[in-house]
Amino acid sequence: MADRRSLAVGVTLGLLWVSRVGLWLSGAVAQVMSIWAAATADGAIGRLQVASKPAPPSAHPDMPGRVLLPLRASRGFRFCFACLQKLRHALRQRQPRDQVIQMINGYWVSQICGTVARLGLADHLAGGPATIGELAAVTSASPDGLCRLLRAGTTIGLFAEADTGRFMLTPLGAQLRDDEAAGSLRDRAIALTAPAHWLPWGLLFDAVVSGESQANAALGMDAWAYYARHPGESAHFARTMSDISAQASRAVLRCWDVARFRRIVDVGGSRGHLLTGLLDAEPQATGVLFDRPEVVEGARAELAASGHAGRVDIVGGDFFEQVPSGGDLYVLKSVLHDWDDERALQILGNIHRAAQPGSTLAVIERPLPSRPSPSYIHLENLLMLVELKGRERTIEDYASLLRRAGFRLQRTIAATGSGLRSPWTVMETIRQ
Repeated sequence: MADRRSLAVGVTLGLLWVSRVGLWLSGAVAQVMSIWAAATADGAIGRLQVASKPAPPSAHPDMPGRVLLPLRASRGFRFCFACLQKLRHALRQRQPRDQVIQMINGYWVSQICGTVARLGLADHLAGGPATIGELAAVTSASPDGLCRLLRAGTTIGLFAEADTGRFMLTPLGAQLRDDEAAGSLRDRAIALTAPAHWLPWGLLFDAVVSGESQANAALGMDAWAYYARHPGESAHFARTMSDISAQASRAVLRCWDVARFRRIVDVGGSRGHLLTGLLDAEPQATGVLFDRPEVVEGARAELAASGHAGRVDIVGGDFFEQVPSGGDLYVLKSVLHDWDDERALQILGNIHRAAQPGSTLAVIERPLPSRPSPSYIHLENLLMLVELKGRERTIEDYASLLRRAGFRLQRTIAATGSGLRSPWTVMETIRQ
């Protein structure tokens, strides 16, 4: 009887652990059942390959330490632990066909996240569970459509259905709340599933065959002109870029000293998140935030709220025409990769004219690997082809481009150890 009780508890713990794999829950349960059936069919419950003396708690990171004592004493628990070990191996060894199907269907998940973000469902559920009817009332969405969306969102882990038709937010879904202080991904989910990003990707085949951006074919104009005509979508994109700049600022300032600079000009600086990070690192410095007029105008309130308004001059303009003069440090973050060599040289040439000899230009990008190897940046490189007329480059490519514009590469600083998919790299150059 004791073995049966411990076996039941073990199975329950196993199912709780299995729930962590979200989308693969049904397959996971099937694996447990098949292992059970095989074991009971040949009387092998007691003969499963389980150590009679389990390893210390640190050897079992997926099992709570308090469960290990019963495991030592109970054959039922040991059996369930063996099931879980086999289950984990099975999940890690998914068939190639299943993996590719998941890749093919990936765009479903993107649009689910984008729609959840647009409807503000994470914010509506932040205070506690709600019914479909309650959520339909505050979102003006079809109850049937909303039910389908919520259950699809539950399947991918954004929500949990507490009772039939009553949903609650999960930690995963909370990432889509409109809470900038918590590092919200809401703007990113909206921006990357909205027309400016979404429609050109539908023409990836054409981009690869032609080697040309598909923005004009998909949007009727280039991406920047499109954003100028769609301020709402542009605002989500600008806030996404600001969040990326804030991440870059935190990463690079851990390894890059800006104490020697007094006037920092952030060219193409969006809402100023990188610039304010640099100014926080050097309280004696002042800054210039330079970007398109409609972009920097949205930075005024943020700079005032963060206490930087008195230290930052906001200048609207076009870096293909000219950039502000007077800086001893010019910063270009995630700008050059948006453009082909000809246009990138035009930007660099304008900075060269504005900067004094001996001043510093810091180009901050996530470069391609110098040697062929898998990297997230290869995906970014494809994005540059599809949506823009740019490209990702290796450090050697950047060095050559900068040399042609009159800048000498002094050193490169990679923000390693920052947990990023690919590290930000500061390429510090001197104006010749």
